[in-house]
Amino acid sequence: MRANAAHNARVCFKVLESENFLPSNVALELLVQFRSVIAFGALRVSEHGADKERALYGLMRKYFSHYTVGALIRPLTDKELKRTSVYAIAITEWSGQENWVETVEQREVWAELPTELLSANE
Repeated sequence: MRANAAHNARVCFKVLESENFLPSNVALELLVQFRSVIAFGALRVSEHGADKERALYGLMRKYFSHYTVGALIRPLTDKELKRTSVYAIAITEWSGQENWVETVEQREVWAELPTELLSANE
């Protein structure tokens, strides 16, 4: 990625959250709940140890908030920071999309789905 960033810094990044598969008795009404965002921008490599530390400790706080650096996890070492690449994206454009309905249509012209199928994803 570092070589690509040096050649051309333009990037895009997509995040997708999908939740439940919503059943229906009509094939074209089957649905997946989702939210997504795609961002476009310029990539830069963080070269300074302080920038890397801030980013990496931020990720640890977000995803492992119950772990305390210095108590349950030892602090990052200079050697680890030197061999780790941290990238930042300066976002210039973004777009989002959402399809988060709670239920989908069931048609009377066909048999109703059993209740246990309708609530299987809850």
